[in-house]
Amino acid sequence: MSLKSAPRKRKARAKVVRQALVSRDGLVQGWDPYMFVHGDRCQGVSSRRMLMCLNIKGEFTDPIRSITSFVLRLYPEKEPQVNIGTAASIGVWIGMRPSFDGVINVSQREFDFVLAMAQAGKLVSIHTTFQEPYYNRSSISSVSFSCELPLEDPR
Repeated sequence: MSLKSAPRKRKARAKVVRQALVSRDGLVQGWDPYMFVHGDRCQGVSSRRMLMCLNIKGEFTDPIRSITSFVLRLYPEKEPQVNIGTAASIGVWIGMRPSFDGVINVSQREFDFVLAMAQAGKLVSIHTTFQEPYYNRSSISSVSFSCELPLEDPR
């Protein structure tokens, strides 16, 4: 008598939801620098950590799900990474209510450039491309900062 086990069922792979890319222009209405410094002692070793951030606030020219306001936070990193998911991304919109709330890691040079634009009063608009929001989150594929107003839509 041979004992044969029942064939194993394969686990179904999670379905990948691919959202379409959306582009929006936004007008910058303000910006705030932020810095946090923290000292710590762990196992007799002292360390110091610093976190810098530039909060850029504004309004999209066209609403997305009836929301126009945004806050985009730029954090400098030594070597910012490109995240690979359903699409390559440089950041993420982590919330949508009451406004779009985004986070992007940039190089120190990129951070300094955007900060200099803001300090000089030249940071006027942004253009961003991101995936259609899904459960109030979205991957950011690209962002650009400009000293010019966005072009009018000829519709």
